[in-house]
Amino acid sequence: MKFVRSAVVVAAAAVALVPTAAQAAGSSHSDAVGDQHSVAVDSAGHVTDTTSTPEPASTNGDITSIHVVNGSRVVKVVTRYRDLAATGRGLLHELQILSPNRNRLVYIDAYPGRWGGKATMRTAHGKRVSCAVRHRIDYARNVIVV
Repeated sequence: MKFVRSAVVVAAAAVALVPTAAQAAGSSHSDAVGDQHSVAVDSAGHVTDTTSTPEPASTNGDITSIHVVNGSRVVKVVTRYRDLAATGRGLLHELQILSPNRNRLVYIDAYPGRWGGKATMRTAHGKRVSCAVRHRIDYARNVIVV
């Protein structure tokens, strides 16, 4: 069994999360399609081999662009996909937000019975962060907004 992962590192979009008091900063980044990789997992979904395999034909979850806008207290990330479908055992979308003082990981876990997804935020060390995370998954438009 294989698991194709969709991951976004906001820092890759060249966003400096240090806006001025009265202004929001923003950035956009385009991503090449066909650059997904998979890893082997067992029936419980645990990774059994960290060696990744290119999956150029896989389209579900393949990121095409990222647009980030950040203010003094809010970061908005719009991720567009080549295809985004509610299929299989589930989808895990990872978002890493880096700033000079913080490293946060946002996970959107969507699966049968909860395709709208559940969002959690953690530190780089895995500790849960009590921070409001809102998200929207639009399968018809192939977009996730966090």
